[in-house]
Amino acid sequence: MTLATATAPLTLHPVELGPVWHGAYVIRYTGQIPFGATLLLGVPDAANTIDVTHQNHNHLIDQNNLSRFLSLIGNAGWWGAKGRCRLFLKQGSSITPASNEVIFDCPVKPLVCKPKLGGPRLGISHSDLFSLSYAGDDLEGSFGRYLHVPAIDSCVYFRSGHGGGKLETENDKRGLVCTSYITAVWGLAATPGGPQTWAGTDIASRAGAPFFCADVGVKDQPLDQVKAYLSKNMDATFLVGSSGHIVLVVRGYVHDFTVVPRRGYNHRSIEEWKPKAHKWTVGKPMAQF
Repeated sequence: MTLATATAPLTLHPVELGPVWHGAYVIRYTGQIPFGATLLLGVPDAANTIDVTHQNHNHLIDQNNLSRFLSLIGNAGWWGAKGRCRLFLKQGSSITPASNEVIFDCPVKPLVCKPKLGGPRLGISHSDLFSLSYAGDDLEGSFGRYLHVPAIDSCVYFRSGHGGGKLETENDKRGLVCTSYITAVWGLAATPGGPQTWAGTDIASRAGAPFFCADVGVKDQPLDQVKAYLSKNMDATFLVGSSGHIVLVVRGYVHDFTVVPRRGYNHRSIEEWKPKAHKWTVGKPMAQF
């Protein structure tokens, strides 16, 4: 195989982020493919390509080849950085650069959950969990980031909280907020108006799907009464929510994403848990960890 002299009969347009369910990226070109030629998208070069000969020229990446595109980003070590791509033409054994090179934003590094996403530690190592940030636009978790479910080729990607179903590309937003942590613990896909948008009290008092919380008689109570109840029930799992926060309590330990004592995942005993003053509701979910 030889690499012929570069020509550029095709124009590759600026790459845009799009909804994950439509391929996550909008990659398009203009120009004509020579008859009998194979069109390759190099990420970034002729040694790392995707055959896009029969793809819509306005949408080269779709659900069928997205995993391959993301794997090439990972192979290049571009998570949360800038990637490069260009088109190549293959005719016989000759591969020729056929377009301009385009720079694009790459998603932050995904999670590899074993055996799957779920549980207080989300199926990842302790160090990986502690590497995640509190990923809201402010201290209240506005536009909180969340995880894309189901996994793509065994990888769980982070999505932007700004709508549009787009992947998150900013490394300092590689993480979760309090509600998206809870939905990740349950392995739930994000839906419009779903639990990732609910107040903590609504999650803790949810008698139906997806949490099926039993009412334990602790509703809108001050912290000291909540702690007293939890301290007497150290062998169970609880969801404890206020109007502005939600935590998971598992066998006497509080798990959540917040900004204190550290910005990101926190894990401490009931005694060490010192949140802001709120009225709290306790629910006992069907799922026990």
